Amino acid sequence: MDDALTVEVLACTLRMEKSQSSDLMEHLASMLSKALPDETKVDRGGFFLSANRPVVQLTVTLPDGGFQLVREKNRIIARQLKIVRNVVLKTEELSMEAWIMGLAAALSRHAEHNSAARIALEKFVE
Repeated sequence: MDDALTVEVLACTLRMEKSQSSDLMEHLASMLSKALPDETKVDRGGFFLSANRPVVQLTVTLPDGGFQLVREKNRIIARQLKIVRNVVLKTEELSMEAWIMGLAAALSRHAEHNSAARIALEKFVE
């Protein structure tokens, strides 16, 4: 599959999940942490013994940068992170659509160089 098609398939999958899910962050956190556990960090809020601990922050860290969703009050903020040697140098807020396209492109590039990521992402889009 060529790169452009792969990015479109990933982006389309993420968009479908966005439209079908009542809680985008919960759904993406579940999917991404299963597909890429080493690259995905999920922070949950609420009382630690509570049955309901919603996702308050989702961060995907890839070799060419990071992508983050943060729940603040009644909205979700999408950010792209420039990371060098595990230090965030720049944070840019994006629209959800731009975030999805950026994440899909970065995941596609990551899968080109990482066979485990490639296999996980193939399951992700099936």
